[in-house]
Amino acid sequence: MEEIFAYLSALENWAKVTAVIAIVLFTIAIVFGKPKVTNTKEIIPPNTIASENNEDDTSKKSMQWEVHEYHEVDDNGHDFDFKVYILGNEFNWLYRSCNTITFNDQEFDLTELTEYIKSVGVQHTLKDAKDIITVGLASQEIMKNAPDEEIAIEFENMRAFRRARILKFLTKKNTKTNANFHKLTLGKYSHNETTSPNKNKTSMQRRIIIIAVFDRDENENLGDLLPQILPRVENFPINLSDYNLFQLGDIDFSNLYDLEYANLMQEFNKYCYNNLKDENDK
Repeated sequence: MEEIFAYLSALENWAKVTAVIAIVLFTIAIVFGKPKVTNTKEIIPPNTIASENNEDDTSKKSMQWEVHEYHEVDDNGHDFDFKVYILGNEFNWLYRSCNTITFNDQEFDLTELTEYIKSVGVQHTLKDAKDIITVGLASQEIMKNAPDEEIAIEFENMRAFRRARILKFLTKKNTKTNANFHKLTLGKYSHNETTSPNKNKTSMQRRIIIIAVFDRDENENLGDLLPQILPRVENFPINLSDYNLFQLGDIDFSNLYDLEYANLMQEFNKYCYNNLKDENDK
């Protein structure tokens, strides 16, 4: 009997030791084993919408956003967690316009875009972001009456910049958050994927995109982190190398306001003029 009791006692002690080891390993896994999550894609659900306003229309708008979630690490080993919000394939900027979006060949003004930004599924997540970045894109077409290709491309880069600026204004105005807001201009689509471009064939080059950053090294400049992080992200929803710029913040287009380009500017502003901006925004 004594031998049996001794054996059982040994088993009990071994069980205690095993439990302690398991707890230690579990703790180490939590502290040091944060997994890398790349391209976790979801469609924002209508989740809390019913408690907000019971409007089915708002629910549908929430569900139109594709969300790609990423965890990356910067060159100094710090976490960089962010989400990319992109309106569904059917939603894009109207050809040449900074004031109109399209959906299945239907045209809508900025009021409709504002409603998509205000949808509860988007707001529920953006409120916790540290940085919110609105992205500006322009498709491959250029103004045919420009004096040379360089000037024509500059006007398209300005079109992308204005889209980012307007999207920033609408997002900032309609989001309850303490996040810092930024514009990211990717510029003109740099390939000629179709030899006969039209507003339908190139619409996917004019996506509507918002990036929300939730965790990053705040001692690092975001303008340095973004070009370091974004190009190496696997399965990013757009190919960044397809566009000819990567500029965070303001861009100087003052050369386009020269008198010699007055007719071009008049044509440009006909489709892409909007005075919606922050008082400190250019």
